[in-house]
Amino acid sequence: MVLAKARRIIRQAKKSSWQGYVSRINSRTSSKSVWDRIRRIKGKSSALSVNHLNVDNTTLTTFPDIANSLASTISFNSSSNFSSDAFQGIKHQQEKRRLNFKSRNDECYNDKFSISELRDSLKRARDTATGPDEIHYQILKHLPFSTLLILLDLFNRIWVDGNFPPSWNEATIIPIPKPGKNPTNPNNYRLIALISCIYKTMD
Repeated sequence: MVLAKARRIIRQAKKSSWQGYVSRINSRTSSKSVWDRIRRIKGKSSALSVNHLNVDNTTLTTFPDIANSLASTISFNSSSNFSSDAFQGIKHQQEKRRLNFKSRNDECYNDKFSISELRDSLKRARDTATGPDEIHYQILKHLPFSTLLILLDLFNRIWVDGNFPPSWNEATIIPIPKPGKNPTNPNNYRLIALISCIYKTMD
């Protein structure tokens, strides 16, 4: 009886807290603060932040130094220089092969996008984190039909003209420490790239 009453009070408190918070949301409220609040309500802790790195017996503590060190490490580890001689031999051999790009461009996969394809893409999209533009899938999923047509026209213009928006080349990079590894070593991180949800809808 007491436990049931306690759970009911907790649920009511969470509901009241969320309603009060939502009523204060305005155009200046960032999507990050909203999702942080949702995670706290669900009891999820925030991601581990990188406080410092140790590189060549030097401690890096500023955000630019940490970011540059992680970027350089990931770039090197992902480059051909980090690959084995056997892999590089196969890579060079395959790169010598000529590819046939001749086409009349009348294949079905070259057709323009349809409104049904756009709606299906949005329906199947999971509510993942936003990219630098902070436009969430929930915004796209609740667009009126007239706005969806504008978005569809934008996608088809990009598809036909080949003019890719430069902002879609940008991503928010989140470093995730590998479990059980020393978090001060830049080699012990994997990166997650958060790109525009609008771009992923087209992709």
